[in-house]
Amino acid sequence: MKVCLAENIRMLRKERGLTQEQLSEAMGVTVGTVSKWETGSCIPDVSLMMELAEFFETSVDVLLGYEQQSTALEDRLERLQTLRLEKNYSAAFREGEKALQKYPNSFRVVYECAQLYQAAGIELGDGQMFQRCRALFRRSLGLLDQNRNPEIGAVSIHNAIAATYLSQGEREKGVALLKENNVEGINNGLIGTQLAQDKTTSQEALGYLTKALVDSGMQLVQFAIGYNNACLRLGRARDSLAFTQLLLQFQEGLKKPGKTSYLDKVSVMLLTLCAFSSMDMGDGEQAEAYLRQAWDQAVRFDAAPSYTLENVRFITTHQSAAYDDFGATAAGSIRKLLEENQAEYPALLERWKEMERR
Repeated sequence: MKVCLAENIRMLRKERGLTQEQLSEAMGVTVGTVSKWETGSCIPDVSLMMELAEFFETSVDVLLGYEQQSTALEDRLERLQTLRLEKNYSAAFREGEKALQKYPNSFRVVYECAQLYQAAGIELGDGQMFQRCRALFRRSLGLLDQNRNPEIGAVSIHNAIAATYLSQGEREKGVALLKENNVEGINNGLIGTQLAQDKTTSQEALGYLTKALVDSGMQLVQFAIGYNNACLRLGRARDSLAFTQLLLQFQEGLKKPGKTSYLDKVSVMLLTLCAFSSMDMGDGEQAEAYLRQAWDQAVRFDAAPSYTLENVRFITTHQSAAYDDFGATAAGSIRKLLEENQAEYPALLERWKEMERR
C-alpha cells in the first residue's frame, strides 16, 4: 500500500488556512515536529494520529490516505453491486456484512451496503432492512470526504434516508427531511406528491407541485435545445424534429386560450429549431413555414409581453417571473439564434430579414 500521510497533513492544514505554527499549537507539539510530519521525515505517534484525524474532522484511514494496490476492494464492490442488481439478497447480505467488517471506514462499502438494504427493504417490505439502511447512510455521511462521485453528496444521502421513511409510511418524517434538503427545489415534486395525499396539506402541495411543473418545463426546453444541437450534428434531424414537435404540443396544452404568456416566447425558439431540422431534412418549404409561424407568434408576444405565470394553466401561484438569455424580445431572440447558425442556414436568416422589412 502507499501511504500519503505527509501530503494529507499539509493539504488539510492549508485547506483550513492554518500555518504550521497554528497547527503545532493546536496539537501541543513544536513547529519543527509539524514540519517533519509534512516532509515525511517522521510520523505522529498513534495518539497524535487520532488527535489529528479528529482535529481535521476525518478518519485515520483518510488521513493516512492509503491506496490499495490489490483489487480486493474493487472486486468485492463489484460483487455486491451484481448481487444487488440480481436481487440475490441473501448472498448480498452475507457479502455486505463481511465487507463492512473488513472495510468499516470505506465510504464506498458503507454506501453500497446502504443501497443494498434500501433495495431489499423496498422489495421485501421489511422494516428492519430500512433501519439498517438508514444507519449505514448516516455512517456514510461521516465518511463523505472519501467520496469521489460528484452525483453523491450530503443532500442526496439525506434524501435517500427520507425515501426510506416514505417507503415505510412515515410520511411526516420523510417530508420533513425532504424539505430540509430541498436544495434548488430538487424535491418539489416528491414533497408535493406526498402532501397531496392528505386533504389538510393539499393546498400546500399545490405550491410545491407548481414549482415542480415550472422547473420541469424549463428543463425540457433546455433538453430540447441540447438534443436539437446534438442530433443535427449527428445527422439525426428527424429525431430532433419529432421531440421538438412533441414539446410544442405540450406547451400549447399549458397555455390559456387567447392569452399571451412567457410560453409564447419559448415556443418561437422551438419553432426555429423545427425550421433547422426541416432544412437538414431537405424540406425548405416546411422550414420556411415554421419560420413564418415563429414570426407571427413573436409579433404577438412582443406586442404585449408577459413574463409572469399568470396565463399558464395548472399554475396556482403567479409570484415568480421567467428569465432567459434568449434576447430582449421574442423577435430578437429568433434573429440571434439565426445569426448564430447562419453558416449552416443562411437562407433562413435571409428569409427572416425579409419578414422584418415588411
